[in-house]
Amino acid sequence: MRQFMAVLMIVLMSGAGSNAILSAQGNRLTLPERFGQIPGGAIVKVKLKSKESLRGRLGEVTGTGYAVQVTVGDKVETRQITFDETKSVKHLHASKTGLWVTVGVLGGILATIGILAAVFVAHGG
Repeated sequence: MRQFMAVLMIVLMSGAGSNAILSAQGNRLTLPERFGQIPGGAIVKVKLKSKESLRGRLGEVTGTGYAVQVTVGDKVETRQITFDETKSVKHLHASKTGLWVTVGVLGGILATIGILAAVFVAHGG
């Protein structure tokens, strides 16, 4: 039983560790690389070095900059911005449904493992 629990803990911890490593690597990307990973048409929040903050749809990304479609009043404007003007970018995901489904599935799996472990221990296994 101890071996089973040890293996289970190693598996669970290794998954969490790999996510931490991936997120740390994501922070080392240059701005053009980060923009290259965001799909066209995605909703982004851009902070400029002038302290201005924009929220809009990502347009064309070039070697020197990118376009963002923003709403001003009831009109849609396309702003051309260079990477030199940009402080940071964040990809805003429209829905977190996939996240909650994953959390629910993992919760169900962990509950099942817990119940099986309890039954195993109760029957003297």
